[in-house]
Formats: sequence, structure tokens, C-alpha cells
Amino acid sequence: MKVRKEKYRRKDNPAVELMRRVIQDKERNDWPAHNAYTSRNKYTKLVASLNDVSERTLQQGGYKRMPYLKDHVEVCNATGRYIMPLSINEKLSRVVTRNYGAAEKEITEAERHEGLDELLELGDIAEAGLADVFSEVDITDDDIRILQRRITSPLSRRTALSFYRYYIEDTLTVDGTKLYELSFRPNNRQDFGFSGVLLVSADSICRLHYATLTLPRQTGINWIDGLTLTQGFTTLPTGERVLESDVMTLQLLVMEGVQKALVQRTTQYSAFATDSLPAHLFAPATSSLPDPALLQRDPAFWAAARPLPLTQAEERITAFKDDIFQTRGFKPLLWVARALVNNNIPLTLHPDTPAKLDLTPVNTLISFNPVEKARIRLSARTTAHLWPHLFLKGYAAYGFKDRRWKGLGEITYAFNRRQYMPGEFPVHNLTLTYQNDLMRPADKFLETDKDNVFTSLKWTKSESMMYFERVRLLYEREWTNGLRFHIQLRREHDRAAGTMQFLRTDSTQLAGLTVSDATVGLYFRPGAKYFTSKRRRKALNQEAPIYSLTHTTGLSGVLGGQYRYNITEIEHWRRLQLNSWGKLDISLRGGVQWNRVPFPLLLMPASNLSYIKQRNTYGLVNNMEFLYDRYASLMLGWDMSGKLFNRIPLISRLKWREYLGLNVLWGTLSHKNRPQVSPAGPADDTLLLLPEGSSLLDPHTPYVEGIVGIHNILNLLHVEYVHRFTYRHLPTANRWGIRLKLVFGF
Repeated sequence: MKVRKEKYRRKDNPAVELMRRVIQDKERNDWPAHNAYTSRNKYTKLVASLNDVSERTLQQGGYKRMPYLKDHVEVCNATGRYIMPLSINEKLSRVVTRNYGAAEKEITEAERHEGLDELLELGDIAEAGLADVFSEVDITDDDIRILQRRITSPLSRRTALSFYRYYIEDTLTVDGTKLYELSFRPNNRQDFGFSGVLLVSADSICRLHYATLTLPRQTGINWIDGLTLTQGFTTLPTGERVLESDVMTLQLLVMEGVQKALVQRTTQYSAFATDSLPAHLFAPATSSLPDPALLQRDPAFWAAARPLPLTQAEERITAFKDDIFQTRGFKPLLWVARALVNNNIPLTLHPDTPAKLDLTPVNTLISFNPVEKARIRLSARTTAHLWPHLFLKGYAAYGFKDRRWKGLGEITYAFNRRQYMPGEFPVHNLTLTYQNDLMRPADKFLETDKDNVFTSLKWTKSESMMYFERVRLLYEREWTNGLRFHIQLRREHDRAAGTMQFLRTDSTQLAGLTVSDATVGLYFRPGAKYFTSKRRRKALNQEAPIYSLTHTTGLSGVLGGQYRYNITEIEHWRRLQLNSWGKLDISLRGGVQWNRVPFPLLLMPASNLSYIKQRNTYGLVNNMEFLYDRYASLMLGWDMSGKLFNRIPLISRLKWREYLGLNVLWGTLSHKNRPQVSPAGPADDTLLLLPEGSSLLDPHTPYVEGIVGIHNILNLLHVEYVHRFTYRHLPTANRWGIRLKLVFGF
């Protein structure tokens, strides 16, 4: 793009006036919005490759033992560089809409996955993760989602003309049509935005014919050595312009001296039609798993069905995978890679012999806590390759200080046939669990395992723990629209451990307490998409909001339950994308314990006692530091995505990103749940003395902590300083702290 130093102005600028007409007229080309039904064929190919592969590269290091690699190297049609394809994913589908675009559905007709990701047993992490990061782009949208961010589109009705600068470069004639060549770039080069070229018809309609979008390297994106998106449009008989071809090419560079990578996604549309469609095509799917028949299409089918031929190296992906697997010394490396990537110890290596039993997770093999000191744990579970509907899971753990064995046994019946694990979306499971273990009350708020070795190091001593014996029956039902329902029956017996004590109001010791309860919950996350790893699933599109409501009723006299109680909690979480200003996470929670209960059944803050940052937790609140029976909380987290640092010389080169956070908690403990100590009076049959170190919140003074952080240090490390603004006078108060986290992201 030409470098211009003259002063840019929008008033009376012919390029701006032309873009204003393009933006105003883009609704004319919204093909689904003009027809009751539409359908089109869609072919998608996603290829991951090594980039910049030279003859010298193949003669260095471990490559020297693989002379066959030279047969898998070819020239990339988009970059002109030599590449070596490692994996390929293909999908044929039909995209249908009805009610003038109000309902849209993509119906998969065939899928194919080949390459090294199968050797690593990544499940759908590779496919779903790449599809999310390199999501499809509609340039006519106001915001474009790519690299898990929202970027202002050059055709945005709201902000394009103020965010971008436009220039008319030339007038061209293509296939007899006169076109204007428009270039554009962000008004501020440090902002996260596109640069590129648009070809627009030089007539009264100003239709878009072709677009090239690139992301400049100075925008501070991690790992990116170059990103280019090209889109071509075609004219339908009705006169509308629709997207026909879409090619995204992403060149990755982890660090200097390390082999580069390239990911290319090609999408081709054809067979545009407006015929009436049967209603059953729009019915929600009962499962997100692909039909096995769609994955068993033979090569002859793909050769006839795909609209674009494969390259020679792409055709040889299967042979390439077999050659790699047979290479001497590769199998031990594969074993280690699987253990690190999937957090489990694989019991098989050959891709044609899938594992029926996993030893997982690896990060709980050893951990530490004040009661057990060193703790070892061995865990295992079956996979769908043993039984696709029935799953077994368990672990045995031993503490060297308390010299006690702990363990878990779990059996799950999945009503939907599973591909690997029972948690695959959408869930429809019945699970029976028995667990006998040790925990802190605050451990229930952790997203990870409570005995994860990386969270064993705590910023507080926190010896108040409990031994618990729990039996749980859980039924979960989930639908593809994001709604999940669960009902749970639980019986649990708790005994104090460490410095924890169950003391009556006359200071006599309670040996333990038993509860039985039933919980009903609703969870709604519309639009959420998930990927499944070997251990758990994770939402891909974090913009999908969360709404949840749960109610728990204590069953006094049932299975030994000693207390009657009712707990209601509600939650809402939302992420707001602020384009070049980053993203803002908002979490709202509230809850009520309606009855008179001992302190283990009161509500408490979501405390994080580890130096490792945990989502939606308080960084400086100790274990059970505050107890209440009514509460409301607000958590704000603003990742500014380098908006300020990118404008500071020298610092801008570091790609650091700013983070600001605020956590606020209101809570109160009603008088019915405040134990009154009376030496002359009888012991209270229900209440227990609050544990040592616990305090009450003033209803007029919330707990407040603020966070200032620097993210993306060395492209991985997030460092945050947490400061406590209120309740600093308490003897258990930590006034400040440092929290860390490793995050791989763009």
C-alpha cells in the first residue's frame, strides 16, 4: 500500500463519499433477507502446514532421518513459499435459511480428517479450535470476528468511516465491468484493524466485487507473521452480489529460529437456490457428534464431490502420517506429546488402536496441602472405545501426613452415543458418584482439580479443611440451543480436619454433620459452541452469555440428613467486545440461604487461594473469611488489548496489554444465623460457632478489590497486582498480592 504523508480529510473526500454509498447499499445484496427460503452448497478445506520449508531445513536435526519428507513439500499458491502439509480437514455441507434469513442452519453431508492431529489424539480440539480462531468472515457485517477478537469491518455502518482511511487508487476494467480500486487502513496504525483493497463497481449501485484484507504486524498480534483474507463475489440472476470464494491464509511464527507454520482455510459456495425447503431441515440436531457414515466416504466420492482439486501433497497426507509413525524414535516422542497435550498417560500409541482406558489427569499425580503434606493420586477412566454409553471413572489417593487413603468411584450412563467421553455436547447423562476425600470449603470454586500440583502453592496457610464422604446421583439433560437442566440428589457426611472445628455454642465439639439435599438447576448459554478434549469440554465462542438459576433443598430426616434448608442462587455472565478497545467481562451473582443452619451450610465468597489466577474468583479473600446468608457480587474485567501501550514508543514493541479489574461483594448474615454465646445457657442444637478467622460483612460497606495487570508478557505470561480497598483492618486480611497465569492466545 502506498505511504501517504499528506493530511487526511473526510469532508469532500471522493473515496469517503464512495464508501458511504457502498455501505448504504450493502443491504441490497443481502440475498437471504430478500427470499423466504435460500440454500447453497458449501465446501470448506482447512490445511495446516509447515512454512518456509527449504532443502537445507530437511537436512538439519531430526529431519535428516526422514528422507521421505521431500516428497511432501510443495509451493503454496497464496504465498509462493515451500510448505509441508501436516493435516487436512474437509467438509461438504448445505446452508439453508428461511423466513427471510431469520433461521439459518448448516447441514453437514460429508467430513474428512487426516493428518498428524489424529496421531496426537486431539479429539475435536484441532478442528474446532482452528475453525473458531479462523472463523468465517462476512465483510458486510459491522464487526468481523477473527482470531477470537472483534474487528471493525471496512463496511461497518456504525464506525467504518471514522475508524478507517480510504483512498481511490485506480480505475480498472474486469470482464467488461468498470471498477474502482479502493485502499483502506486504520486511522491509527496501532489500532487493531484491517488494511486492504476493495474493488467496487463504478455505477450507481456500487456493488462489491472483490476484497483483500490483511492484518498489519504492528497491531500487536501474537504469533502472526502475516494474515491475508481474499473474497470474491458473483452476481445472481436476481442481481444480488453473493460471496462465492473465501480464502484465508495465516502465517505463524512462534519465535525466531523455530520452524514457521501456515494455516489456510478455503471456502467455496455454489448452487444458489431459492426453492421451498421442508420444515424438518430446520429441526434442531439431537447431537453435535458427526454421523459415522459422514466420515466413511471413499476417495472416489471426494474426488467427484469437492469443487476444488487437492494438491499433490494434500493427496498424500495419509501416506505422510504412516511414514511419520514408522520413523525410528517417533513413538516415544508421541507418547510424551500426548501426555503433555491431553494431560493423560496414553496406554496405546497406534492410531488404529484407540485407547479404552486413560490414566488421567497427569497434573494430580502429586500435590501438597497442610493436612496431608505430600499427596499422591492415581486416576483412571474408561472411554467410548470400550463402551459408547457406559463410562467408569475413579481414583485412589494417599496422604503421607494423615496416613489416610481417599478415593472416588463413578459410573455414568450416556443416553446419547458418545465418541470419546461422556461430557460431549449435548449432554444427556445419569451419573452415580461415591467420593471420600479431603478439601477446603473454598476448593469448590476452582475450575481445575482441587489437588492440581500447580495450584498447591498457596498465598495463605489455610489449614481449615474437612474430610467428606459423599454419595451423589446426578441427571443432566442438555439441548443444542444451549439450555441445560440438571437434578441432583446428594448425601454427605463432613468431619473437621486441620484447624477446622465444629463447635456448639457451649464450646462442645460436634463429631460431624450429615446433610441430604436435592438440587434443581437451569443453565442457558445461547449460541455457545464447544470443543472436547480428553478430559473436559470448553466453550469456543466466549461472547455467548451465561444465565443460571439453581435451588437446593435440604432433606431433614432423609438418609440421615440433619438439617432442613433452602439455597437459591442466580448468575449472569457476559463478555462485551469493544473492538480496538479490547473486551469487557461482566459477572453478576446473587444468592440466599433462607433457613437457620450451621456455618458449613452458609454462603461464602468464591475464594482463590492459589497464586494462579482463576476466573470469577476473589484474589485476596481467605478461605471462609466472610460468611453470610444473603449476598450479591459484581466482577468486572477489562482487557484493553494494548490500546494504551501500543501508543508508547519502545513499549509498543513488547506487545504488552493492559488489564483492569474490579471485584465487589455485598453480604449480610441475618440474626437467625448468628450464634449467641451464653455460658449459662443450653447449647444451640442448630448453630455452630463461626470458624476462627471468619468475619461478617457490614451491609453498608462492601468488600472491594481492584486489579491492575500486564498481560501478554513474552506472548504468554499474565501478571496482575491485586489491591484490597476495604476490610483491611481484619487480622486475616492480605492487603495486596501478585497473581500469575499462562495463556496462549493471539
